[in-house]
Amino acid sequence: MCYKGRLYLVKEKEFKYNEKIKNPSDIRNFLVTNTSLACEPEEVLILINLNIDNTIINYFEVSRGAIDQTIACPREIVKRIILSNASKFVLAHNHPSGNLLLSKDDIKIYKTMKQVADLMEIELLDSIVINQNKKFSSTREKIEII
Repeated sequence: MCYKGRLYLVKEKEFKYNEKIKNPSDIRNFLVTNTSLACEPEEVLILINLNIDNTIINYFEVSRGAIDQTIACPREIVKRIILSNASKFVLAHNHPSGNLLLSKDDIKIYKTMKQVADLMEIELLDSIVINQNKKFSSTREKIEII
């Protein structure tokens, strides 16, 4: 049996943030102002979608995990990017431990999403790690993509 269907995004709430994203600090400011990511007790992965002018369209909680890990499924991330008609995106997650060092998994998902984004002609601007002190680390600044 086959079905004809449509997918829609449902707006849950509006947020006021009209600033263009110019650097990792702008992403950090958005996260601190509009989410509770920095103080979550377990790792949470957030996707921030942007238009061609680097203005935020929307954001999603993509995954919620344990104290030291969460699952990042590229398929689920890309689905939300495409449904949002975004041309750029940022991934952000927290480290409840406070440690801002990148794990092997952090590096792996960044590289995987960079490859997927390149294939889809969507720009991965950065992947941010934030801790409970609202300090952050930019993955793009630390990883050289091969």
